[in-house]
Amino acid sequence: MSIATLIKVEVTPVGSLNITPVIDATSVEGKVGDTGQLNVKPIEGIEGSKGAFAFTVKDPSIIEIDANGNWKALKAGTTEFTYTYTWSDETMKLLSEKYPGYEFYTQDNAQVLKVTITDNTTGSTVSGGTAKPVGKQLPATNETNSNGVLLAGFIVVLLAAVGFYRKTETV
Repeated sequence: MSIATLIKVEVTPVGSLNITPVIDATSVEGKVGDTGQLNVKPIEGIEGSKGAFAFTVKDPSIIEIDANGNWKALKAGTTEFTYTYTWSDETMKLLSEKYPGYEFYTQDNAQVLKVTITDNTTGSTVSGGTAKPVGKQLPATNETNSNGVLLAGFIVVLLAAVGFYRKTETV
């Protein structure tokens, strides 16, 4: 006669951790010919987190983007794209080591970024989603000369000191 024993074991995770990738830009703006790279922010303090993008561009004649997030502005116009990002096995291993017993999950919301490309005769290379001008940088419209501000501040302090000195001298 044999007696069989059934042991039921339930493994419950220590906790759950949202590992939804977050891109480092909210939009892509540039000029025809500009290039740049979209990056995913490091996950849970793990620098060098790696993975691969998959993009769906509404109008691929305006911008092209590869699996590494490198983009190139092809022609003027506006479009948008959605993306997914899959963490590499190496990054998942590092997460498992840092958070043993945790259950990892990602949110299924499609992340959409708007693209605005304008005409340009020369291109530039930028990181992130915003193009930077090439060549000499002109001052911004609201930019002030810091030497003038420094001089005005010095004059105010000097006048206040003279006024204080005269006031204490007459008392």
